[in-house]
Amino acid sequence: HVSSSETMAVSIDLQPPVMIITLCNSQKRNVVSRSDAEALAHAFLQFERHTRIKTGKPCKGGAKVAVLYGEGGTFCAGADLKSMDNRFEQVIGDKRLDMTGPMGPSRMMTSKPVIAAVAGHAVAGGLELAVW
Repeated sequence: HVSSSETMAVSIDLQPPVMIITLCNSQKRNVVSRSDAEALAHAFLQFERHTRIKTGKPCKGGAKVAVLYGEGGTFCAGADLKSMDNRFEQVIGDKRLDMTGPMGPSRMMTSKPVIAAVAGHAVAGGLELAVW
C-alpha cells in the first residue's frame, strides 16, 4: 500500500500475473494531488520493473498486466487543483518512463499492458489516465 501524507492513497495488490493499482480517495472522487501523482507514478514503475531484471528477462511470478481502478464508483475526477502548484517532473533514467504529466504515469510508455477499469466518472485528468 503506497499512500501520501494526505487522505489519498494508491494501493497496490499483486495477484500474479496481475497487479491491481487502485485510487483510494473516494471521498473526493479519486482526485489526484501532486503527492498522489508521484505515488501513482511510482506504483507503475514498480509494475514495470517488477518482472524485469538486469538482463531484461521476466521474473517468475511477477506482474504481466496492470489494472488501474478507482474505488467508490468514480474512476478519477482529475487533478486536485488545490494541491497542484507546479508541474510534476522527474527523470528516471529510462526515457520510456519519464514522468512529466501532472497525473503521474500518463506519459509513461510501459512495455506491458495497462487496463483502465473505468467505472463511473473519468473527468479531465481522470480521462487522461483512462485513455493512456
